[in-house]
Amino acid sequence: SRLAIGRCSVSPSPRLLAALEGAPLDPAPAVRGVPLPLLAGLRVVVVYEESGRRVEYSGTLRRYDAAQGLLVHFDGYAAGEPDAECWVDEEGEDEWRWEAAAAAAASEDGAEGVKALLKALLKALSTSRRIERQAATRMESRRRRALAEELAPGRINHYSRRKAELASASGAASS
Repeated sequence: SRLAIGRCSVSPSPRLLAALEGAPLDPAPAVRGVPLPLLAGLRVVVVYEESGRRVEYSGTLRRYDAAQGLLVHFDGYAAGEPDAECWVDEEGEDEWRWEAAAAAAASEDGAEGVKALLKALLKALSTSRRIERQAATRMESRRRRALAEELAPGRINHYSRRKAELASASGAASS
């Protein structure tokens, strides 16, 4: 079956169809309900205990590493500052959570979040393909225009020069 997105139509994989129909998915690599390729750029809140009280720091997830965890750049710090980025132990001792918008996408069972993320990915893919088609069409138009200009009557180019050379050579050979 095909999935229509705007004017585009794609053939989704069986895994995507199962997700869109609400069927249980086989576990894909994810961090708290968010697939690995979608992690970079998500907002997180990391909780630290300072002077006996809990302090929350918001930041942006830079990247994920299975061994080290989440690399978070904290808000309010310039790049290169000593405390600007920190590795957060994803499954261990560090306490953290997705910010509200990301938390909604990573619901308890993950199905709604997966659906929303997949729809966003499909929309981005269709937009990307449309842009690629438009660029290819523009390039083809430019190529055709350049070829038409090159072959225009009265314009000297390598084709007309070669044709003249061949004509004069055959004329000289016949006389």
